[in-house]
Amino acid sequence: MNSMNKRYTSFLAGFFLLGFSVFAQNTETGLKNKINDYFRELNLPVTLSQPEYAKVDRVVISDEKKSVQVFGDEIFSSIPFSDKTVDQIYKNVRKLLPAKYKGYELTVLGSYYPIEKMIPNSRARKKDAEKLWKAKGHTPVWVTRESPLPEFTRGLRNRHLSVWASHGRYYRQEQGIWKWQRPNLFCTNEDLLTQTFVVPYLIPMLEHAGAYVFTPREHNWQKHEVIVDNDRPEENGRFEMTNKKHAWTGGPQRGFSYAPNQPLSDGENPFSMGTTILTQSVGKKSQASYARWTPNIPADGNYAVYVSYPQDANNVQDAAYTVVHQGIETTFHVNQRMGGSTWVYLGTFYFSKGQNPQNSVLLSNYSNDEGLVTADAVRFGGGMGNIVRGGSTSGMPRFLEGARYYGQWAGMPYDVYSSKQGSNDYADDINVRSRMTNYLAGGSDYLPSGSGLKVPIEASIAIHSDAGVRRNDSYVGTLGIYTTQTDDGVFPEGMSRLASRDLCDMMVTQAKEDLTRLFGNWSRRQLFDRNYSETRVPQIPSVIIETLSHQNFADMKKAHDPVFKFHLSRALYKGILKYTATQHDQDYTVQPLPVSECYTSIDVSRRTISLHWSPTPDPLEPSAKPSGYIVYTKIGEQDFDNGTYIRDPRFTIKATPNTMYSFKVCALNSGGSSLPSEELTAYIADDTRATIMIVNGFQRLAGPQPIDTDSQQGFDLSADPGIYQDAFPGYCGAQINFNRSASGREGPDGLGYSGNELSGMLIVGNTFDYPREHGKSIAAAGGYSFASCSREAVERGEVNLNDYNAVDLIMGLQRNDGYSLKDYKTFTLPLQNALKEYVRMQGNLLVSGAYIGSDMLGVDEQMFTQNILKFKTSGRVQANQIQTVTGMNTSCSLYNRLNEEHYTTTWVDCITPTHDSFAVMLYNNQVSAGIAYAGRDYRCMALGFPFECIQEDQTRDKMMAAILKFLLTK
Repeated sequence: MNSMNKRYTSFLAGFFLLGFSVFAQNTETGLKNKINDYFRELNLPVTLSQPEYAKVDRVVISDEKKSVQVFGDEIFSSIPFSDKTVDQIYKNVRKLLPAKYKGYELTVLGSYYPIEKMIPNSRARKKDAEKLWKAKGHTPVWVTRESPLPEFTRGLRNRHLSVWASHGRYYRQEQGIWKWQRPNLFCTNEDLLTQTFVVPYLIPMLEHAGAYVFTPREHNWQKHEVIVDNDRPEENGRFEMTNKKHAWTGGPQRGFSYAPNQPLSDGENPFSMGTTILTQSVGKKSQASYARWTPNIPADGNYAVYVSYPQDANNVQDAAYTVVHQGIETTFHVNQRMGGSTWVYLGTFYFSKGQNPQNSVLLSNYSNDEGLVTADAVRFGGGMGNIVRGGSTSGMPRFLEGARYYGQWAGMPYDVYSSKQGSNDYADDINVRSRMTNYLAGGSDYLPSGSGLKVPIEASIAIHSDAGVRRNDSYVGTLGIYTTQTDDGVFPEGMSRLASRDLCDMMVTQAKEDLTRLFGNWSRRQLFDRNYSETRVPQIPSVIIETLSHQNFADMKKAHDPVFKFHLSRALYKGILKYTATQHDQDYTVQPLPVSECYTSIDVSRRTISLHWSPTPDPLEPSAKPSGYIVYTKIGEQDFDNGTYIRDPRFTIKATPNTMYSFKVCALNSGGSSLPSEELTAYIADDTRATIMIVNGFQRLAGPQPIDTDSQQGFDLSADPGIYQDAFPGYCGAQINFNRSASGREGPDGLGYSGNELSGMLIVGNTFDYPREHGKSIAAAGGYSFASCSREAVERGEVNLNDYNAVDLIMGLQRNDGYSLKDYKTFTLPLQNALKEYVRMQGNLLVSGAYIGSDMLGVDEQMFTQNILKFKTSGRVQANQIQTVTGMNTSCSLYNRLNEEHYTTTWVDCITPTHDSFAVMLYNNQVSAGIAYAGRDYRCMALGFPFECIQEDQTRDKMMAAILKFLLTK
């Protein structure tokens, strides 16, 4: 063949190849367009800021392999896939294939994986073994608590999780200052906001399901800290040893030591500065040696207890630590073959001020195991930040600092908490949460190739909020992040990294479903498979949950509400539970909701106290039914005991006269226990002259008062800062910028910009124990016995008020504010009817609260307050303008500013007498603060401020004695 023919033949071959390539490309493009049209019609449960649809990234056709691959984009990959949706997608995409390709193998993929592999195992017909743990069998447990509770066989028993709230105060080298990692918006910031979900709700829910939760940030909301250590036996308390068969001796490993008020510099490890002790275990209690740590507690309060010890393969797996709290003993068994040379959390307990053996930690060498028992320092409380950066500490409580600083305080190696070698604390803080998790889990069944402390942590969960706004006042909502594209998509244990997507999908989908059913159409955003440190670095399944947008007003109206915090946290717990159950091939049961309609009753002659309650149905979860209950009892000044397990919703105890008894109840099932009920109290006086029912009508939990007009949006702390459960560190300061048109901007010119004056303050909220506070004053008056109940028990007719000579109705900050997720009306119609019947039968009534008049302004409502409570409402005044309240031969001050001792009343009601009542108390502006009615039918006293907000104990006692004398004298 001559050269011209060769060139011509080559040209024809190239032409036909080019034509075939163009044809193939045109076919792929045409098919892509058809599938895009189909994807647009998919009803995706994914909400985005702009109207967007799932799209096809590319279509790849191979005639050689006889295959068609359709790659969806990130939005398509976010679908909560199930077998049904996957089958439907395959069926409909196959219909769109040209005839030539009908017989080809079709694969529809998300960003990286076939969509059938993106179905969470919990929703799949057949589990994907690649997404399950390879390690099977018994996994050792780090810490177990002796308890009368039955085992939670369908919960999270013996599971170890790493959970944290995002960010925290950090040192910024470029500016030489300590600062928050995220901007102040709507009275808070992400550093503060997320822990108000994680600490009071999510972690306790997981713990109540049986899990041991490690968190790489301090999570005890206690500013005080006491460390008792063998190296300083007389400092901050007392350390002492008692020797029997095997004496305590110095150990070979270095341990903790720290001079109080001596901050740590970068690189200093407090767990290498001291010594440790050890002894051989014994099998008989009579031969046991003991070590005791007795703290000198600076103030009454709840203190987390952390122990420490050097880890060794020869250590026992059940070292017995007994925490003595107000005389109650609670015992834990700690596996000392793991988790050494760091702080090991046991629990949080109430301790009174001072140094007393009734508040201590005791370690015994009695064991069912043969080996060594080792010991080091014991820590009580969370404390203040003590890591020096740039010449100063943060000045904040440790629980508000970033994880980098807790990692150093907890004895982590330098490369764990400072991967940037001290040059970039911001980057360190992002990385340390995952690195601490890996270090603790290293060498365990779930991370066998790692070097670390052998704690079998099997998942890490980072709780964040993020930015973003919606101009139409809709929700931004919840987003999940996971990482598969690293380490060849496989964890060191051998499990596919797609397991992280399973966990992510379960949590985000559960949040969408629960919040939508409870509060309307909550937004479910994407599931991102992206390269984030907190999902890339952990060597176990890991997720970031972006709960909501802290920049979007609609989201923040929900985020500030404690009821929303509870339900979002419960949804996340349920997602974790369902994922974990699937991983371990077990059924699950959701823990019950807290019980309701609680009340005590007293039998003075028999000297018995009975407690009653009702289970709370969960309309979202049929499995969350209680099968039993545990009653926690507090006698006198002791702490609550370890509980009594019972099957039915009632409990009776023989009472010692002149001793106060308090109770809390948790509902139980095989999945765990509920969070505790409110605290109720009862008391039987030795010589009872009258009986009183204390009704806790103060159930309100609320966020700050919102402002939402055409020109302004935000939250007004001065109008109402809200009321949270127990305590709240989530405010940075008052909102300054309310300009609605500035939405989406950051800094002083942006909507929501807020001050910093409340940063670091642990604001006390509704502690749900006010029957005890009122009861102390009643008991101090002498001769009165009392019971207590929730308002629900009265409203639903469980309590007959006529059995009591007087009723003390606590209203606190109860009011229907118009913006909370629940209605907290002071006097509901059922409560009004119960009180009408009570006074008709000549019962005597004390009512106190900040909104007892101003929340009752309807015509019928005013008739009730005037005819039954005997007062007229004449307005209200901001409580911070009231210096004193006088009357009944006394004068008092109120908690009227946000503080760390007691909840604050922002407003007080001005109530004036009706024609047949008279004023008994005046504010310092000479406006009536309280009225009394002394009729022949009944007696009544009403106070326009919360009685429990009187600051002085002696004044409360004196005033209560005068009130009872008035009410019960006829």
